[in-house]
Amino acid sequence: GCTALSRRLHPVKLRPLYRLCALVCGGGVLLAGAGPAWGCLVGPMLVQASLSVWFLHAMQRFNDAIPSDRRATLISVDSMAYSVLMIPASPLVLIADVTGLAGAGLCALGGLVLLSALALPRRK
Repeated sequence: GCTALSRRLHPVKLRPLYRLCALVCGGGVLLAGAGPAWGCLVGPMLVQASLSVWFLHAMQRFNDAIPSDRRATLISVDSMAYSVLMIPASPLVLIADVTGLAGAGLCALGGLVLLSALALPRRK
């Protein structure tokens, strides 16, 4: 499914691919958080598809650009950065508590992902 689609794509630049994947991913998270039953089914599929496409191509570029002796260090830093970024993301759970809506935090997260796609500057 997603992997077969990913392998058929051959993006020249990752910036437009990120923009597309972030738009699809953010939309999927918004669908899942908004609460309609069909959105809770379709949203996670969109998220998974966009993440599969993005990670396949990003990791391929990563492996091509960085020698293997430095990759382990960068992967460790990436893992640490993810953990550190989860700290400011954790208050999104409070949004659900304050509003009484279980998907409110997901909607906020989806909105932030969409903003990251729209705020990405165009390279000249």
